[in-house]
Amino acid sequence: SNLVPGDTNGEADAFVHDMSTGVTTRISVNSAGIQAEGRSSDPSISGDGRYLVFSSDASNLVADDTNGDGDIFIHDRTTGETTRVSIDSTGTQANNVSVDPTISANGEHVAFVSVATNLVADDSNSTRDVFVHDTTTGETRRVSVDDDGTEGDGFSEHAAISGNGRYVAFDSVAANLVPFDTNMVSDVFVHQYLPDPPPSTTTT
Repeated sequence: SNLVPGDTNGEADAFVHDMSTGVTTRISVNSAGIQAEGRSSDPSISGDGRYLVFSSDASNLVADDTNGDGDIFIHDRTTGETTRVSIDSTGTQANNVSVDPTISANGEHVAFVSVATNLVADDSNSTRDVFVHDTTTGETRRVSVDDDGTEGDGFSEHAAISGNGRYVAFDSVAANLVPFDTNMVSDVFVHQYLPDPPPSTTTT
């Protein structure tokens, strides 16, 4: 409770330490700078240090947080704004807990794990899935799926996202994500979230 002034919530918080200035700042706060009223953890930082994502049980970090579950938030160090990203593509909050966020280096995509069934359509496997939220478009997509978009038949977790957000790695016990998965143990998968860029053209 002594890393920043006014830390009186008695909860675990998320902080960032500026290696250049030596200043430590608490980022598990709402957009007005008010401290979280619940536990915050699992911070991940963008390549330029501007954006940080974290999970929190607090219900006072954004308006209308009424689901009573842990959510994923992103904090903008430049503007001070805190936004919830464990939402569906229309902004509806998750109906179950979300954890383990990681942010792409460019700060545009956040991968996380959730048990929620309302973040995408046709989520009926009743287990943990990996999702990616696009902070620029607001779209949330499930990536723990096979090449045809079929959901995994087992839980998926421990997401990691590439710097440009194109690829998401995760482990899963699902046996239907790729053909010939018969080892009956957890495996590591890579899902291409963003399409390849168009080939460059050269004029002569």
